[in-house]
Amino acid sequence: MTAEQGWSYPPPPPRRFAPLWILPGVVVGGVGTPTLSYLGIVLDSSLRSGWTFLWLLFAPLGPLLLGAIVAAVPGPPARRGFGLGLVLGWAPASVVAAGVCPFANTIAEQMEAAAVPVLS
Repeated sequence: MTAEQGWSYPPPPPRRFAPLWILPGVVVGGVGTPTLSYLGIVLDSSLRSGWTFLWLLFAPLGPLLLGAIVAAVPGPPARRGFGLGLVLGWAPASVVAAGVCPFANTIAEQMEAAAVPVLS
């Protein structure tokens, strides 16, 4: 049977993720991860609550967990694409943060050794 006789390929399956929504998710995940960490430092310095360690430990995982849940739960492709973008944006933000922390610590140690007052 040929295409002229009515035979054709089956229709493609529906998309699971909307590609146009992945990029906004990447931006929100990449910007949201360090923003949540910085927010914890700012709030703790003003409130003096002592929760900075726990906040810095768990807050950056928020975009990852939220993205994984949103991408895994059945729903419209736009929402699932945004969740996938959150996960994809979290990854480079975490890699950059892991590279910046030792660098910032080295600078702080050099400033302390040089007896330069560090703003707190």
